[in-house]
Amino acid sequence: MTDPTDHPRITVIFPVYRAADAVAGLVEGIGRQVPPPGSDPATWLEVIFIDNASPDDTVARLEDELAVAALPFPVRVVRNDENVGLARSFNRALGMVTTEYVLTCHADCRFGIDDYVARVIDLLDRNPDVAVVSGQSIADVDAGLSQVEKVYLAANLMDIFPDGDRELEPVGFAEGRCDGFRMEALRRAGFYDTTLRRAGEDQVLSAAFRADGYRVCRAPSLRYYLSVSSDQDSLLKLVRHAQLFGRVTPYLMLANRGTTAGVMGAEAGRNRSERTTLRALQLAGTGAMVAIGAAVVTKRSPVPAALVLLGATALKSQLFRRYVEHLRFGPGDVAALAALQPALDVAYSMGIAKGLLQLAKPGERSIS
Repeated sequence: MTDPTDHPRITVIFPVYRAADAVAGLVEGIGRQVPPPGSDPATWLEVIFIDNASPDDTVARLEDELAVAALPFPVRVVRNDENVGLARSFNRALGMVTTEYVLTCHADCRFGIDDYVARVIDLLDRNPDVAVVSGQSIADVDAGLSQVEKVYLAANLMDIFPDGDRELEPVGFAEGRCDGFRMEALRRAGFYDTTLRRAGEDQVLSAAFRADGYRVCRAPSLRYYLSVSSDQDSLLKLVRHAQLFGRVTPYLMLANRGTTAGVMGAEAGRNRSERTTLRALQLAGTGAMVAIGAAVVTKRSPVPAALVLLGATALKSQLFRRYVEHLRFGPGDVAALAALQPALDVAYSMGIAKGLLQLAKPGERSIS
């Protein structure tokens, strides 16, 4: 095994896009990370910031922050000439990695502990059958959350609850938000599937890991703070993103082997299973709304469809309940979450329809 005292063990990759307001926190966060015992602070890790052709001053502000921070370890700033999508951007950065492990950290994440990266190394060292250790996201409730942040976390059933008390718990797919990967496993999997530009690539990758005999795990004690992403920082963007989730679903579930194990059941874990239940309820809700409209037009009773809609709504409310309580929703927040549900249901269902049509087309496809 590589001597941890004089060789970098891990590369931290920060993908950034329109992240000018976030780069100071990213630089400060990686600068606080302490190395594993006995490791040289100047050589234990490497860092790559990869910008996906941001139209704002993300790169300029990043370079200014790095100049002030004067981090002791090697840092590279890479900029794509054009926006190539998240998967291709990640793959470009991964192709530059020479260390044994890699940790990917999105701009909407903050390390919750100062030995986060060191713990990832330790977990991967001690569990050679694990391809990825997913961090446990938490919401910084005490700092105060905006209405959009609360609705974002609840409407997407984000994985903010540390379910399970073991050191490593199975998880259906690692989202790459603040997760540590074994480079050998990534290379065997062929990195990310570039058919998917903005969503779902994590599910395909995790299925490939399991097919190669690796475990995909989450570490409940490995905490990081999660805020709203730039893709979903408004209620309108939440609706647009719901359609994107729907559009990639047929490709994920029908064109890739092993992805179903990541969304329901023991291997998927509670959070991923609940998300799948939510998607099914969104389809049921949309179908019920269409049936109610058809019943009115044809002068038939809308009661059966209305009961289905009420049932789907009640079940979704149960899924949202612990988010509403934990995130300290006020009446206005609850009203916003409730009012958004029909739009999210329809958007996701329309995305499914578009995804099925796209999947049926022959030849190469790119889903963005």
